[in-house]
Amino acid sequence: MEMFYWSLGASYSVILVTFIVFLCFDSSWRRAWFRLVDAFINCFKCV
Repeated sequence: MEMFYWSLGASYSVILVTFIVFLCFDSSWRRAWFRLVDAFINCFKCV
């Protein structure tokens, strides 16, 4: 079971770093991501 947790942690870390690097280099995806985050924030402000 310990191997599962190490594998899960490593996979999560790689995906997170890849996502952050991808947002740093591709500005159109970065703008789309922040628009989506802003939409969620505005949605939850109204509730």
